[in-house]
Amino acid sequence: MIRFFHWGIESWGYGISIFSINNNTGSDLLITGVVGTVSAAALPEASTMQEYVRQSLTALTFSGASTNVPFTVGTPPSNSNQGVDGNLASWNIKQTMRNVIHLPFDVKFPTPVRIPVGSPLQLYVINATYGPNGQSITILAECIDLEVQMTILM
Repeated sequence: MIRFFHWGIESWGYGISIFSINNNTGSDLLITGVVGTVSAAALPEASTMQEYVRQSLTALTFSGASTNVPFTVGTPPSNSNQGVDGNLASWNIKQTMRNVIHLPFDVKFPTPVRIPVGSPLQLYVINATYGPNGQSITILAECIDLEVQMTILM
């Protein structure tokens, strides 16, 4: 019986990237936790003089995750936002200049989360870069270099 497995990704492009792994065990997965690190850095060719903010919104999820959430969001205060979802874990990481960010995580579930056979685990990554005035920057050399290394516990 499998007790854990490791999954790692790296992303250095703009927009949405979806990484998937398929369950080939023949039975549902019962996930008890996810541990690992999200890391963010500038690409080697990035400018260190620009005040760019490199950002990645990342979520570990599975098909049907949104049906697990019997909640809706209320109206947030002005100049703010909020969300609710059924993701196993989500991260919002920002990086500037040559600073390297390492964000460790350790998510444990009080009861195992069942991932049905045929429902792939997916990691959604949305990368963007913003200039000092909030304008979107699409120069590839200025994109975030995001890495996620995680161990899925069962």
